[in-house]
Amino acid sequence: RLAVWPPLRAAAQAVVGVSLGAHFSKEVLGSVFRDGTMACSLLGLLLFTACAAAASSLYLTRVARYDPTTAFFAGAPGGLNDMLAIGTELGGDSRTIGLTHACRLLVVLSVMPHLLAHFGGVTLLQGA
Repeated sequence: RLAVWPPLRAAAQAVVGVSLGAHFSKEVLGSVFRDGTMACSLLGLLLFTACAAAASSLYLTRVARYDPTTAFFAGAPGGLNDMLAIGTELGGDSRTIGLTHACRLLVVLSVMPHLLAHFGGVTLLQGA
């Protein structure tokens, strides 16, 4: 079973949180809410992410027959390491969470470039 010493995990999360939070300033937040366009985009992204996570968890629970904890952390968007560590700590199946995230990443990274090339007009580079 994969285990991380809880104080070490808490310290690492604090370091990541502080390093991300250090880049937010009055100017950055002001630019987000200045004309409302970015705020609407962020709100839409938040709603879409919540709906996608809920739909994913529902699918994994009902169709794939995952237990609710495993389904939530396997379907939640986020870092593989964080979802795996927290999901395992809360009683989820670590192998199922890890494999589900790995499959999701494989599909997204394999399919998205082709979708962007076909529908978004993006040119794919050969051998890059």
